[in-house]
Amino acid sequence: MKHARSFILPVVLGLLTPALRQDRPVTIQFTQIPGSGEGEASQGQIAGTVLNLSDPAKYRIVIYAHTDFWYVQPLVKHPYTPIKRDGRWSNWTHLGSRYAALVVARSYQPPAKVQALPEEGGDILAIEEVPAARAKQVADEQIRPPMKR
Repeated sequence: MKHARSFILPVVLGLLTPALRQDRPVTIQFTQIPGSGEGEASQGQIAGTVLNLSDPAKYRIVIYAHTDFWYVQPLVKHPYTPIKRDGRWSNWTHLGSRYAALVVARSYQPPAKVQALPEEGGDILAIEEVPAARAKQVADEQIRPPMKR
């Protein structure tokens, strides 16, 4: 009987672990935020990590930049950013005053231009919005001093 318990407990815990992970909400953390700007010629890098997503292959990131409206990024014809297995994602974007990232199901069709961001629910698992980085933040990210050993 002792051997049966030592076998059953790991099996039960293994079955419960994915369910426990699903209880935590999917969240987005930005790791790189571009500065402020606007126009077709303006570009910057944007990146982040998605946390608590059980199967990243089933989802994508949709990025929006805000100027007078929210515009899908980086291009209307290419609105999706893949999520790596470890949850990381990155892409380029036209500049704006604010940026948003949405974790969406593969079936989600983002509008090219919106007055307000959509709400979470349905095909949208998570939304995170941030202001553009200040000029000093952008410079600090681009020019980092060498690490001391």
